[in-house]
Amino acid sequence: MGRKKQTIDAGSSLDIHNFSRQLLHLIDQNHYVFIIFLIIFLFSSFHISLDMKPGLSAQAQIEYVKSHGGDDSLYYALAENIVNGTGYFDTYRHAEIMPSVGHPLLLAILCVVLGLPPTTFTWFLLLSSVVLLALAARIYTRSNICVVCTMLLYGSFFRYIQWFTVNAECSVAFGGSLLIFALACLYKSDFRAPWPVIAGAALAMHILIRPLYLFPTHICSLIVLAVVLYHYIRKRNVPLNNFIKGWFIALAATQGILLSVYCYSHLAYNDSRLITGTYGAWPLYTANSIHIPPEGRYLTKRHYQHSKEFTELHKLVGQKDSGMSWQERHKLLMRKVTSYWKSHPKRALRGWWWRFRQFTAIHPGLAFLGHPFRRMHTLSVSALLMLILIRVISACIYAKQKIWSIIKSPGLLVAGLFFLYSAIHALFVYAGFRHVTPTFTLLVAAITFLLFETRKLCIKIALSITRLTKKLCLE
Repeated sequence: MGRKKQTIDAGSSLDIHNFSRQLLHLIDQNHYVFIIFLIIFLFSSFHISLDMKPGLSAQAQIEYVKSHGGDDSLYYALAENIVNGTGYFDTYRHAEIMPSVGHPLLLAILCVVLGLPPTTFTWFLLLSSVVLLALAARIYTRSNICVVCTMLLYGSFFRYIQWFTVNAECSVAFGGSLLIFALACLYKSDFRAPWPVIAGAALAMHILIRPLYLFPTHICSLIVLAVVLYHYIRKRNVPLNNFIKGWFIALAATQGILLSVYCYSHLAYNDSRLITGTYGAWPLYTANSIHIPPEGRYLTKRHYQHSKEFTELHKLVGQKDSGMSWQERHKLLMRKVTSYWKSHPKRALRGWWWRFRQFTAIHPGLAFLGHPFRRMHTLSVSALLMLILIRVISACIYAKQKIWSIIKSPGLLVAGLFFLYSAIHALFVYAGFRHVTPTFTLLVAAITFLLFETRKLCIKIALSITRLTKKLCLE
């Protein structure tokens, strides 16, 4: 009787195992069907999430964007100025509050020159970001299942975000996916040409869209340069390994592109507006002021109510009214921010920590409370932290050169980029879920890469948990 029962249990376990294996084989063999299904799912998400009413003609969409009065109107005006030869000037608000040139340049090429309607522009960039991220997962993991899971996780975030047409978030998502794709190709090619140059160009594009990585890129470039110089001074007869050589070429390409844009910006406008933009100190001040609550999302009306100084300083954005250049305004606001951090370090740090938690979803117990977006965000970041720990443990167990294995891990690199981006962005003002969207690409890519890198140890852990659970149930 006991033997018969044992045989039946074994057969049931075998059937479940075969079913799961056949299901994974079906997905792997017919992945194009699943990808097409996911693309339709994502398109429906974008259609629901865009702020513009469906059914408008291309000209009506352009008129809507121009008359909207928000940042998207400024971006479109800058794109038109790039094409018609006016230059990179704020002819819409006359306030010299302009972003770096990356997003308006994409608008100029795709909308003004090629004539794409604003909604098509947004869909195109978002869909391109999904495709690039899926290609990165396929190239690095060689698994179609990873591609499907990556697209599903990435697209699930989109359903909870209202994408503002022609706003910068779609370009940031595209730039992040382009960077992840280039990094996947760079690591898979073992840092061989031409991928270091392509990866460097992708990083430069990401910085031109949103320059949060500008200062860290300079620091990393100096570190890699120092390592290369040390190698040629002390170990001249030993060839430089592909990892260091590849990153040296990649960062050299990034610095070359940024230097070219910087030189052109100074020749044309006598400042660095094409790289740094002209408004960086304003969102920094609105997040770091004694008159403004440190914990709470940015709302212009609420900020006006809390501070007369905020109202007076906001008038400085109009050069025609104040006679102050954007450089002078920048220095004034930076002095106020520095003074605030010196006078109220605990309050400033508390505000930064609150904003950092919004980007990284580090909220105790929030996985089961609040908005569905927050639940999914919290669970994803928790999974990322667990995978980082498993990756370090697997390097200590399996790798011969433990530290070198950790340094060369693309999964840990992308995870580091995710937390670095969040930490820098937390210095600035937080205005809701749409400010978190640039981190989705990095978060999903880091989870995918680390899950692939730790698959052996993850399978062992899963089997151990299964056996332990089964043993406890039988007892």
